[in-house]
Amino acid sequence: MPRPRIIGAAQLVPVTDLAASVAFYTGTLGFSEVIRAEEWNFVTVRREGVMLGLQGSADSDLAKITGNNLATQVWVRDLGALWADLSPALADLPEGRVKAPFRQPYGVHEFHVKDPDGFLMLFAEANDTDLSD
Repeated sequence: MPRPRIIGAAQLVPVTDLAASVAFYTGTLGFSEVIRAEEWNFVTVRREGVMLGLQGSADSDLAKITGNNLATQVWVRDLGALWADLSPALADLPEGRVKAPFRQPYGVHEFHVKDPDGFLMLFAEANDTDLSD
């Protein structure tokens, strides 16, 4: 009998405008919508092994708390190629929502993007570490 596999995880992210957030993740970051539950004001988006559950909420304080206190780190291969792919769309974002590629003191190469509510996505590559399964 094959062993069960965990195939992914989805961070749940409260958003103030579900349509705008779905448009940001699909249009700007290249995710695809995979689940929509209108009755719960909820959409799951996915790009390869990364999933996010976007939960529409009228509570702007909740989204602000999330934006100020939570982030997700997305591990990639060939960060430069991903940056090149995304940078035309990222260039249209307001100032302060994107941090161009840089190297952390501990060796990780990364760039940062904030969604419309301030939720931080850290796209990162550890050149000497294979993080695949």
